[in-house]
Amino acid sequence: MKAVILAGGEGKRLLPLTSHLPKPMVPILNKPVLEYTLELLKVHGYTEIYITVQYLSQMIKRHFEDGSKWGVNIHFAEDPFPLGTAGSVKMLESYLKEPFLVVSGDALMNFNLSKGMSFHQSKDTIATIVTKSFKHPLEYGVVQTDKEHLITDLTEKPRWNEVKSDEVNTGIYYFNPDIFRFIPEDQPSDFSQDIFPIFLKKGIRISAYKETGYWRDIGTFAQYEEAQRDLLQKKTSLKLKGIEVASGIWLEDGVFISERVKLNGPIYIGKDTHVEENCSIGPFTVIGNSSYIGEQSFLEKSIVWDHVHLQSCCHVQQALIANHAILSHSSKVMERSVLGEHVHLEQHVLIKENKRIWPNKVIEAETIVHDSVLTSLSWSSKLFGKNGIKGIANMTITPDFITKLSLTYAGCIEKNATILIGSDEDDFALIMKELMKQVLRTTGIDIVDSTEPMTKPIFRFGCYHHQNVQYGIFLFKNERNEMTIHFYDQNGYPIDHSFERKIENGYATENIRRSQKFGEVTPYYHLIADYFSAVKKEPMLPSNTPTYGIINHSIIPTRKILSHQRFSFIEFKSVKDIKMKVDGIFIFDRTGEVLKIMDEHGELLTEDQLLSLYIYTCRQDQNQDIYLPVTSSNHLQSYAVNSGKTIQLVSQNVREQMEAAGSPLYWKYDGIFFFLKLMSTLQQQFTSISSIHQSAQTSHVLREYAPCPIEKKGTVMRKLLEEHEEWYSDTAEGLKFVHSSKNWTVISPDIEKPFLNIYSHADEWVDAKQTAEYYIKKIMQYQKK
Repeated sequence: MKAVILAGGEGKRLLPLTSHLPKPMVPILNKPVLEYTLELLKVHGYTEIYITVQYLSQMIKRHFEDGSKWGVNIHFAEDPFPLGTAGSVKMLESYLKEPFLVVSGDALMNFNLSKGMSFHQSKDTIATIVTKSFKHPLEYGVVQTDKEHLITDLTEKPRWNEVKSDEVNTGIYYFNPDIFRFIPEDQPSDFSQDIFPIFLKKGIRISAYKETGYWRDIGTFAQYEEAQRDLLQKKTSLKLKGIEVASGIWLEDGVFISERVKLNGPIYIGKDTHVEENCSIGPFTVIGNSSYIGEQSFLEKSIVWDHVHLQSCCHVQQALIANHAILSHSSKVMERSVLGEHVHLEQHVLIKENKRIWPNKVIEAETIVHDSVLTSLSWSSKLFGKNGIKGIANMTITPDFITKLSLTYAGCIEKNATILIGSDEDDFALIMKELMKQVLRTTGIDIVDSTEPMTKPIFRFGCYHHQNVQYGIFLFKNERNEMTIHFYDQNGYPIDHSFERKIENGYATENIRRSQKFGEVTPYYHLIADYFSAVKKEPMLPSNTPTYGIINHSIIPTRKILSHQRFSFIEFKSVKDIKMKVDGIFIFDRTGEVLKIMDEHGELLTEDQLLSLYIYTCRQDQNQDIYLPVTSSNHLQSYAVNSGKTIQLVSQNVREQMEAAGSPLYWKYDGIFFFLKLMSTLQQQFTSISSIHQSAQTSHVLREYAPCPIEKKGTVMRKLLEEHEEWYSDTAEGLKFVHSSKNWTVISPDIEKPFLNIYSHADEWVDAKQTAEYYIKKIMQYQKK
């Protein structure tokens, strides 16, 4: 049988380990990860092997040659430039005239690859994707299937609220030769991002083969560590070079261990390595070939590659050290730090936690590396949360962090891009804005500076309105000393998830930009004025003159918000200060995004009641379509439909809502815009606030929460779908189960927190509550199994 191994990966997230080594050659217990794959293919009868290479390809070719050492025939195909998974396989079309297997060369696995081929050949499909249940599916493509093992949905690297299963795409595929008809010639193309979505859109069937064997991606340092530990703990039975000479102690040929050495397994030591007296080698330590461990040195939970030399009294704790590194007397490398090839630490050097030292660096004697001078690394590469990048001002969001983030961000956008940058009025936010502006200038990026402090909605409008701006960055600090950095595109929409991941990967791999040309700064003096010119309409004189209360926590003066309004307004500092009868109260929060409304009876409107006001304003606007969240009630949807408007159900993702509406001026995330639109509508056709929201309030959506550990979210969602598939209805977000025309439930994993959101709809609260309790009980049961 024939198989293709994709081995062109650079392994950017593993830098500096992969600075001079292709990712498929990264060693797992002293053997390249690609070698394990080759041995597994041979076991299952695949003897004609085609390996596609690109990055540092000669290293792979020299190691494997023609494959005779492993009892297979190897043929190499070199990508002229990165072609993607499908583009690489397309080069081999003339050699693959029968069903064949495609595997990744940089993952560790122990699958039954012959059984998988039999499954594929039993299915009438062009392609079969090998899937596996995975606790943390966000880094992979999540696969949803029906009872016939046919794929119904593929979501590439989703957020938690998009997860509907714990089955992930392992990057292992079985294909019929017909697949080549769908892969374009001589251009980059990816199976998961390009080819499979086209199949699903056109109704071309893809099957899924669910594997239960061992599989581990090694794309990050943490995953790379875990792969070594898995083998040391015998979680899978792959062939190792070393011999287990005692319980948990693997040694290769020629290892010399002096007397009075403490070995505390599980550990693995490569051939011809020398360990001197009074050393301590702790659990989960791996040492490569021909290395030297000087007397009284200590290693624990560390991975040391080939030809590494530790002089006496060195201390290495949960670190990664690449080939030919030298640690002089009494050097220390602390947790989660990484040393590249040929790094030389002179005597008494201390590398503190979470640092990366790039190849060929020499660190002078008695240096303490404790900051980002030599580049620092967080073991977790995740920066973005539900709403931008958030941290504690001057503790986690520091000038050092802002500097590195700015340099990284510049490396993720076009060289000739122009960025609008702004902040609120807080001193720390203003200082960090100025720092970010100047750092970005050093990369050659031009800046448009919003000179006045402002709210997020007004800043988003600036991104949309300014004709020269392609991107925007806004900094905001709240009263809890939390700093948030928001990134926007030229439409004023939050950047999408793929762009967030690009920034995260750039930050982790330190893909920063330098330039000899400095960017220019252009002030934007009238942004706030431009915003109000765009959103205000000439008011009409109402037939009566109600009086409203205003509580304004935003930095935009109340007089500016109320300019030209014909109704009567009284400003209050808080709700408790209101001692008189008013026809409604409008409360603006400090961000400028949230508008809370109380009606004339003092009732604080719920989210559904606010939706009814939004629909009411749209009904009066001839050109305004209506965009409702998937969790909006049936009666709200009917209320919108009866207006004769086009309605569209959208997810609760901010960007997707704004994209649907075609503007950053969106009622739910712009309190001033919503207020002015509502006032304009009421001035044309005055009615009380309560009469509007009561007209649409005849059914209920109950929101509940079910605790669910993050690692079990995908599994729980899959089991919910499997047990209730007959009720499932496709929706923009989460799983929707329709029980009757009046009763439905939407379940969606929270993006950040360890619980599932449950939205239960019914005409009566008691029915909504009963349905929600049913699903909560199911969710808890699934977690125990």
